[in-house]
Amino acid sequence: MGKVALILRGGVSKINGKVEFSNERYGQSNYVNFKCVFNSIKKHIVDVNTDYQFDFFIHSWSYDLENELDELYNPVISVYEDNLQYEDIIRKKLLECKVGLDLYNQASQALSITKSCEMFLNHSKDNNLEYDYVILYRPDVLIWNDIILSEYSKNIVYTNSYNHMEGDFHFVFAQDKIFGFISLFSNLSVINPPVPHYFIKHHLINKCNFSLSNDKIIAGKQQEVVRKLNLLPNKEFLIDYGISLDEIGGYRA
Repeated sequence: MGKVALILRGGVSKINGKVEFSNERYGQSNYVNFKCVFNSIKKHIVDVNTDYQFDFFIHSWSYDLENELDELYNPVISVYEDNLQYEDIIRKKLLECKVGLDLYNQASQALSITKSCEMFLNHSKDNNLEYDYVILYRPDVLIWNDIILSEYSKNIVYTNSYNHMEGDFHFVFAQDKIFGFISLFSNLSVINPPVPHYFIKHHLINKCNFSLSNDKIIAGKQQEVVRKLNLLPNKEFLIDYGISLDEIGGYRA
C-alpha cells in the first residue's frame, strides 16, 4: 500500500470574511464550518484512493482550534501557533519585497507553507519514511470532486484549476519536491513578492524548475473556500457535507 502525506496549512477563515492583518485576528473564534471540509476531504480524497494510507499533518494559525482539528484529523504531528509572534518577521519580509501590509496575509500563507513542509520533512527523515505523494491543502476549503492519485504524475506539481496554474487551494506532488515549498517564504523578494495567485507559481517554475499543471478540480465549480459557498448558484448538495444552508447564508465572502 502506498503512503500519502496530507498537510493542512494556514488558518481557518472567519464567518465575517477572511482574516485581514488590520481586522479580526486568528484565535478569536467565529470560524466558518471547518468540519464540513474534513467530510469532503475524506469523501473525495481519502476514500477514493483505497490503495494509499493517509497521514495527516497540521500547521495552523488558528491556535484555539487545536483540540477540534486534532480530534477531526488525528494528525501524526500538529503545530498551532499565534501568527502575531511572527509579525516582525513577516513585516521585514514585506519590506524586503518593497510591498505594503496589504500583502501580509499572502506572506503569512507562505510562512505557514514553509513551516508545515519543514515539519513533515523532519518527521519523515527522523522516522525513515517515504511517501508517494504529498497533498498540501487548506483547512477551510471544501471539495466536491474526486482527486484520483493514479491520474497524477510524480514528475509534475499539480494545482487546482484556476487560470493558468495559479490555483493555491491545493498542491499534489511527489515527496522529492517538498524542498520547493520549504524555500517559498525565504525566497520572497522584489522579483517575486507575495502577490496572490502569482508568487507560488513563479517560485516553483522559475526558482525550482518544476513542471506545473492544473488538475481537473476547478475552483468555484468543484472546490471553494467555505466562506464563499454562499456565492454558488446551487447550494443544496452542500448539506451532504454537514453544513446547513442557513450557515452558508450567514457567511460574508
